[in-house]
Amino acid sequence: MAEVELSRRVAELQAVHGVSESLIQKTDLQKLIHETGEQIRLTFNANNVLIAIHDPNTNQINFPYDY
Repeated sequence: MAEVELSRRVAELQAVHGVSESLIQKTDLQKLIHETGEQIRLTFNANNVLIAIHDPNTNQINFPYDY
């Protein structure tokens, strides 16, 4: 059981690392959001992933990624 938990944790950390690498390399926010959403979806085998961004100037929430 501990080995399964360790494997899950390694996958999560790899996802965080992948997102960090994307942040460093990308300047296109929409591409970055899409790649981040895909990485989260694949790592956690998620059927639904939603990324929300709050705009403090308009107090609106935008949803640039919805899978």
